[in-house]
Amino acid sequence: MNEEKQEIIEKVLAYKLEEHPTLPAPGKRQRMEMIENIGPEKVLDLFLMRENKIKAEQNDPMRYGHELPHWPDADKLLDRYNELVVLGGNRSGKTEHAAKRMAQAFIGTDLGGNTPSWVKDRYSKRNIRIWCFHTNHMTSVSAQQNVFYKYLPPEIRNIKRTNHTQISFSQKNGFSDNTAVYMGNQRWTTSGAMNLSRRTGSTHFATVWLLGPAS
Repeated sequence: MNEEKQEIIEKVLAYKLEEHPTLPAPGKRQRMEMIENIGPEKVLDLFLMRENKIKAEQNDPMRYGHELPHWPDADKLLDRYNELVVLGGNRSGKTEHAAKRMAQAFIGTDLGGNTPSWVKDRYSKRNIRIWCFHTNHMTSVSAQQNVFYKYLPPEIRNIKRTNHTQISFSQKNGFSDNTAVYMGNQRWTTSGAMNLSRRTGSTHFATVWLLGPAS
């Protein structure tokens, strides 16, 4: 074995991989088996591809984020019904699913190629209204608004303000005036019970997302 190849093997064995829930990092034994099967150069290439995929997912989860296998079940139900109650334990994906679907409806374009039919149906007409509820403002910002913002594409998060677009967000306070507007589509955030028709003068809403406290 030449010195250069030995250096690559040592690099593969010492390579620190990012933790990821659906892309488990191989241990030392698995790495040795991979080196024996395909060679250290190809293993290193696979590691770099894995890290790039994770970075892409973190930077732009709308396009590159992983969707859990039970999300299509919820989407199929929403193709048939206007209301859906989603129950589940902590970290089961309830908030992530709703936040991504709300963001897809808000943007109004199938950027990732996985927008379900019920969302496309709602954004087929512009000027849609999306309401997002939580128990109080603090939890609205920490558990709902920040996840919605995460799913906005990078080019939209920092878009300049115009007459038809207003997206201003901070981790501390959430969306400015609890509102986000993009190309005429509007998203409001509020906490507690509220009469929507009294607040907006309308009873027609494309999407309403109610998120309760974790139990």
